[in-house]
Amino acid sequence: MKKPYFIVAGNYTEYIKHVNIHCMEYDLSTTQVIYLDYVSMLKGAKKILDPDGIFIGSWKERTDIKDIVLELFALTLDSKKCDILTKVYNSL
Repeated sequence: MKKPYFIVAGNYTEYIKHVNIHCMEYDLSTTQVIYLDYVSMLKGAKKILDPDGIFIGSWKERTDIKDIVLELFALTLDSKKCDILTKVYNSL
């Protein structure tokens, strides 16, 4: 099973632009690059522990961004990632 790599962007256009520019950086044989469209994509995703990903573009303008960060935090095991997500949440 490929490990998901979530891209939290302000919109789908930003996601596509990022993937087109950075596609060579992703090992697509082991990684599934996913546009995190809705927070519901994470709810109940207990199989996805310690997710990897990136925040790009106008992600702070999303109306559901606090919910997304909270769901990512709930799935995260790595303390360094938790610290980053806490800083992200507190900056909103």
